Amino acid sequence: MKHVDISNNQLSGQVDALLAPSLQYLNASHNNFTSLSGFKSYKPSHMTLRTLDLSTNSIQQKLSSILSNVPPNLVHISLANNAIRGSFPTSLDSLESLQQFDISSNAISGSLPDFSRSYSSLQVLNLSDNAGSKDTGLTGDVPASFSNLAFLQELHLRNNRLSGGLAGLGGMPQVKKLDLSVNQFAGTVPLELGSLAGEDAVGDLILRHFEERYLLKLICLLAPVRYARGTRPICQRVRGYYTNRDGPIST
Repeated sequence: MKHVDISNNQLSGQVDALLAPSLQYLNASHNNFTSLSGFKSYKPSHMTLRTLDLSTNSIQQKLSSILSNVPPNLVHISLANNAIRGSFPTSLDSLESLQQFDISSNAISGSLPDFSRSYSSLQVLNLSDNAGSKDTGLTGDVPASFSNLAFLQELHLRNNRLSGGLAGLGGMPQVKKLDLSVNQFAGTVPLELGSLAGEDAVGDLILRHFEERYLLKLICLLAPVRYARGTRPICQRVRGYYTNRDGPIST
C-alpha cells in the first residue's frame, strides 16, 4: 500500500506516519489527531515516504521532537494549522529532496534556522501566522543564507515577530511570492527586491506594516513585480496610493 488518504474524518489520538511498509503518500489532514508518533528508522516506509500532510489537526507537540529523524526522501511536508509549539532544532535533518514545507498557523517561536544547509531544494516555505500570542512567533533576523535557496519560489513569513533588515532577501531573483507583512522589520527595502521573478513572471510582493513605507515609492519606479491581489504592476498601485495620500510621485 503506497497511497493512504484518511483526511476529513474525526480520527483522534496519535498518528503513525509510517503505518504501511511501502507508504509514499499519507494525507491525514482535517482530523483531531493530537500527536505524531516518532519516526522509526527501522520501518521500511522511513525511506519511501514522499508526501506527509498533517495539516488542520490538534497536534500539540514540540517542533524539535517532530523534526527528529525525519524520513529523508520527503518532498512535501504540511503541518499547518495545528498547535505545534517550541522552536526549530539547532541542527535540521538533511532533506535534500524537500520542495514544500508548510508549518504556518501554529505557535512556533525562536529564530529562523539556516534552511539552505538542510533543505537545499525548497521551492515553497510557509512559516506564516505563528504569532498567536505575545510569547509566540518567530523572532530575530532573516538569515542572509536564505539567498542560497536557489530554487525557492515562494516565501511566506507573515504575522511573526521578525525584525532587523531585509538585506538577506535581496539575492533571490527567482522568488515569485514574498509575504513579509505584519512583522517588525525596519530599515530600508533592498532595491534587489525589484527583480523578483524576473522580467516575464508575475511576482507578488507584500510588505504591509513595513516601518518605512515611503521607500515603496522608489521600488514602484523600478520593480517589474505585480501586486498580490491585482493585475496592474505594483508601481501603478503604489503610485495611486501615494498620489492620493501625499500628492503626485515624481519620476
